[in-house]
Amino acid sequence: MDERELRGIEPFEIEATGAQAGVNPMFGEWRQRFDFAPVPHRGGGGPARRAFQDRIHDALTNRFVYWGEVQVTITLFLDVQAILETSETADVDNYAKAILDALKGPDGIIVDDTQVQALTISWIDSHTTYFEVEIRSSPDDFMIKPVTFFEMPDGLYYPQPATIWEVAGPKASTDLDHFVGLTISEMMAGGKRHMRHVLRQAGLTRLEASRNSVHIQTQLRGFHRSRLVDSGFDMVPIADWRRQRTAWAEGEPEKARFLTEVADKYRGSVERLAAAAAALGRPRS
Repeated sequence: MDERELRGIEPFEIEATGAQAGVNPMFGEWRQRFDFAPVPHRGGGGPARRAFQDRIHDALTNRFVYWGEVQVTITLFLDVQAILETSETADVDNYAKAILDALKGPDGIIVDDTQVQALTISWIDSHTTYFEVEIRSSPDDFMIKPVTFFEMPDGLYYPQPATIWEVAGPKASTDLDHFVGLTISEMMAGGKRHMRHVLRQAGLTRLEASRNSVHIQTQLRGFHRSRLVDSGFDMVPIADWRRQRTAWAEGEPEKARFLTEVADKYRGSVERLAAAAAALGRPRS
């Protein structure tokens, strides 16, 4: 679509079109029904859990992954007689663990279950056994797959997609898009780290320094390496992608100069803010 065609499209239509194609949630909300029985985390052993996870992955239609905090609602449709009169079913928290494990990773819809800020799970009496999952998040806290995680100066890994979501539809990320995104994350993660260090030196506690530096850190959620190492997501160490950026900059000096100028201005701003914050000393409780 060109700009003239887009002018007459309402935000609802844009969201709905993307949601139907699976490239975005509907204003942050996603829901899917799974027409097979849920398997509890402790039921049937490892092979049964892996088969259950594979079945969920095969059923998922989303082409995006949430990277921010989410609220998850799971509804189990089960036979109430089996629940009350037999040992065939498990406690609801056991089902929640198995389902959440299947929803994370590159084949799932969330990165890691530490993103789950709120979880509701319930069961309803039903002649047919199946389950539904609903996820809510901020409307922009998602990325189109595939997503790669890049290490930043604060030691955390931040997500970056190969495809950018735009109003006109998904767009392949260019080299400039890629390195601009990494440079922004690098500046903000590094700025956060520097601010915390300065504030700790000024006498603030770890928690105080963390909370007073939150305004300059990237909105993207960073993940600890331990949360990703077994997930299957691609992870790139900071030294590797910085070498790639240097090689790219040698062939694109004008574009690289723009990145350098922006980065220098940001670092200068962070240093001034850190110095001002340190001069105030430890805040009163």
